[in-house]
Parts: sequence; structure tokens; C-alpha cells
Amino acid sequence: MAKIKKRFVENKRVIFFNKKDPIFNSWFVVKLINNLMVGGEKSKLEKAVFKAFSILKQKYNKNPLLVYFLALQELKPVVGIKSMGFGKKRFIIPLSLPLIKQHKLAIKWLAESVKNRKEQTLEQKIVNEISNILERKPTESLKRRNMVYFQAQRNRHLANYS
Repeated sequence: MAKIKKRFVENKRVIFFNKKDPIFNSWFVVKLINNLMVGGEKSKLEKAVFKAFSILKQKYNKNPLLVYFLALQELKPVVGIKSMGFGKKRFIIPLSLPLIKQHKLAIKWLAESVKNRKEQTLEQKIVNEISNILERKPTESLKRRNMVYFQAQRNRHLANYS
């Protein structure tokens, strides 16, 4: 069974990566679709994401999955923050994140910033957000990553208490 399914153990949970999309065969795309889901109708959302990926393919003349991965690499945080209490006080403690948690946070931040964009269609929202991340223009998701880095840098003297 272990040979059939790839598994990753994180925080005493076993996560199976057997859910993959039909076109790109990647769980990163499924994770993006699931994070974008709000009120059902997953098939419409899948069509919108795949249409956005085809627009990205035309725009960059590269594999759209590679473009998406490059955006995730730019967006993923290396350090995270955790709130812990010592007595009656609460402190924000920086900690290093495992690779799977980095990707999950990057996809989550990307999906939240796509939802908050002002364009009319979902395809344009996804394309503009990914292209702005690759061009290093200020976006909501990059601001959020920088805020986490700033808080981790500010509280780095507490790093031994995690």
C-alpha cells in the first residue's frame, strides 16, 4: 500500500496525495481549486482555472504549471509565526516551516488575494494575480508574506522558545 500511494507525515497526520486534476496531474492545482471554492459548482471553477492556465500559456509561452510553480516559489514563506502564551502574556514566536506547509500557505494566500481582486471574471483575476506576483508588483498576497517576515524578524529573539 505504501508503494501505491505517496504519503507525507506532518503533525502526526498522514496526508495522501492521490487527488490530482485530470489535465495537469498535480495536487497543487486541486489545492488551488479547493481554496477558491465558496458556494459549490466545482466544475465551473475548474473550467475557469484551466482557462486561466491557457491564458497564462499564451502570455508567457511556457507550461502554465511551471508558471504557477514559479509564482508559488515567489510567494511561499520560509518562516512562519505562532502565538504562544507564557503566563498571562502572549508572544509571537517565529519558526521554520516544512516544505509542504510553505506550499499550502502560498496557495491559501494566492486564493484569498484572487477572491479579493476587482476584475470581472475569475480567469482574469487568476491571470493578473499570478503575473503580478511574477513581476513583483505589490499584491495582497505578497504584502501578507512580507508582514509575516516582518513579525518574525521583529520577534527573532524569542525563536528559542518554540
